[in-house]
Amino acid sequence: MTHYNGDKEQTALLDAVTVVKIDIQKHSTEQLKKLIQFVRPYHVDLLADKVENQDDFRRCLELGFKLFQGFFLCKPVDIKGKALGSSRAIVMQLLAELDNPNASADSVEQIVINDPNMTYKILRLVNSAAFSTPKEIESLSHAIALIGMNQVKKWATLFLLSGQSGKPAELTRMMLIRGRMCELLAEMLNYEAPINFFMVGLLSQLDAMMDMDLGYLMDQVPLRDDIKRAILTRENQMGAVLEEVASYERGEWDSIKGLLDKRFYEVAYRHSLDWAEQVLASLSE
Repeated sequence: MTHYNGDKEQTALLDAVTVVKIDIQKHSTEQLKKLIQFVRPYHVDLLADKVENQDDFRRCLELGFKLFQGFFLCKPVDIKGKALGSSRAIVMQLLAELDNPNASADSVEQIVINDPNMTYKILRLVNSAAFSTPKEIESLSHAIALIGMNQVKKWATLFLLSGQSGKPAELTRMMLIRGRMCELLAEMLNYEAPINFFMVGLLSQLDAMMDMDLGYLMDQVPLRDDIKRAILTRENQMGAVLEEVASYERGEWDSIKGLLDKRFYEVAYRHSLDWAEQVLASLSE
């Protein structure tokens, strides 16, 4: 995606695009206002690129940008001595158990039941329109069995992100988009266990969300080594997909290896945008 700067050749394409990307570092606030005023009749979404700090982020919000890219959104603030809260520690413990091949609904229940909020969310989830429940839920382990381990793993990871104060909602949105896009590309490539690709994509920016070193966070939960390597060093099949998605997000087209035809990347990205909006809405209920 090329940055829009108002020249005639780019303006001729405004009727054919849905997103306009602007490098905010190359324009003054007054110039940005003029660009935004000019493109507004085309009913496009405005994407602010090169958002480097909190002042940039607030300025873009005030100007009317809806989408954001930049170092600020993914930058962790290292707070020494910070520890995981009890609720998030339980989620990390749950994710570890879900990665255990011998995990069962009963073993997962023993962890979830220690967090009343998570218990409520899972019970509410199984009663949502997303799942068909032909009979009343008899227990938490029954609810977990109805949902399925993969769905519990996905939603447990989302619980880890929800309610994290002091962080822009856009960061959560970006993490969701990345996780879902990794999962979709894995499905398109017929790779095994696409849910693990989702985990890799989502957790790859956990340091920015938790303000803690990513290596330390990975040490807190015994995820499989290949998942950790994919997140930390972009090794293996999962790491390769993560690198593709990260390059696509940044618009670094020359860095994309092309595991699939590029039109599949666009389809996956657009689907992930819609999916992330739905998830954010459900998490805010």
